[in-house]
Amino acid sequence: MAKSPANNFDDLKASLFLATDFSQEANDAINKLTKLAKKGSEQAKSVLADYLRNGSIKRMKGFVCACLAELVMEPSSSSFSLHDPTLEM
Repeated sequence: MAKSPANNFDDLKASLFLATDFSQEANDAINKLTKLAKKGSEQAKSVLADYLRNGSIKRMKGFVCACLAELVMEPSSSSFSLHDPTLEM
């Protein structure tokens, strides 16, 4: 039986926040959340941002920071554009 997405996010978040050192389980959780965030999951982005603010493992926080920075720099169809043709003179 497949887990619901909410439970899966809860499990991934728990794996991150309960880790006291760099472990394969925590690494897998970050990688899964990063893939979901790159696909546009706001919930995954939120969990990663929460870990960046409140996580305990500096090495993992550095990786999360880099992932979030990469996501911010990627162009997307839903991104805000400073070019607005209606404002051109």
